[in-house]
Amino acid sequence: MTEVSLQVLFAVLSLIIASIAARRPKTFRAGIVAGTLTGLVLLIAASALVGFLGNAMPFGQIDFWLMGMF
Repeated sequence: MTEVSLQVLFAVLSLIIASIAARRPKTFRAGIVAGTLTGLVLLIAASALVGFLGNAMPFGQIDFWLMGMF
């Protein structure tokens, strides 16, 4: 697993969770707002996490570290 694949995985999971959150409210407008905000928050958090891991480890080492996890 590489840094790019980890980012893609988080993006897909964020979209799935945002889609679920958008279907919960009773009104269409509330669903749009809930889905959009949930997706944005999760995408920003995932980007920050992957970016932090990329900066915390020496250049190119995040891929080696992620490969060791699986």
